[in-house]
Amino acid sequence: MNNLRLYMLPVLTILFLAACSLGSSNLALSVAVQVDGHTRQLSLPSGSSVREALAAAGIQLGDLDRVEPPLYTELAEGERLRVIRVTEEFETEQAPMPFVSRTLPNEGLPVGEQRLIQNGANGLRETTYRLLYEDGELVSRAEVGSVVLTDPVEEIIMIGAQSPFSSVTIPGRLAFISAGNAWVDFFISPGIFPDSAEFNIQGYFPAHILNGQDAFQFVIPVG
Repeated sequence: MNNLRLYMLPVLTILFLAACSLGSSNLALSVAVQVDGHTRQLSLPSGSSVREALAAAGIQLGDLDRVEPPLYTELAEGERLRVIRVTEEFETEQAPMPFVSRTLPNEGLPVGEQRLIQNGANGLRETTYRLLYEDGELVSRAEVGSVVLTDPVEEIIMIGAQSPFSSVTIPGRLAFISAGNAWVDFFISPGIFPDSAEFNIQGYFPAHILNGQDAFQFVIPVG
């Protein structure tokens, strides 16, 4: 009997020490969690992860929220966790789209002259931005879409491209048909014939002096 007691005493001692060690290890971690502007102290079993710490504190994460360190991280004594609340907003802005001006040459207008054919008008574009906030502070603003609400109308201006007129000397005699007769203009020295004189040239056809100037016309009957 005494031998049995001597044998059991070391066994009971070992079991007692193991139980004490296990109990102390289960409550070995003290960590701090920073969330929503407050800091909370937690006591957790050794080997706990960030995810388990948040669950123990009853902290719910939103779809965009993030945690430092990550959820799968195993915690160490005295570690600090930070829960970052992330929210997003969308905003739209409208901005004018400047019109362009187009010029077209027009030979019906003198050079240097302009004529407005169509008035220009600005268009309108709407752009959508995504705003990202972390713990209430804006951290990014990015364009996510754009749509044209009104197309711009171009301005059209006609500009003159007409060449200036100039006199051209054509050698020879001027002949034309009028009232069934062929008319021919001759240019001669002034003073040879009197004003409005009627006469026959070589006896073949009548002629008429043009106001006593250096030219006369004669008519050749046709047919």
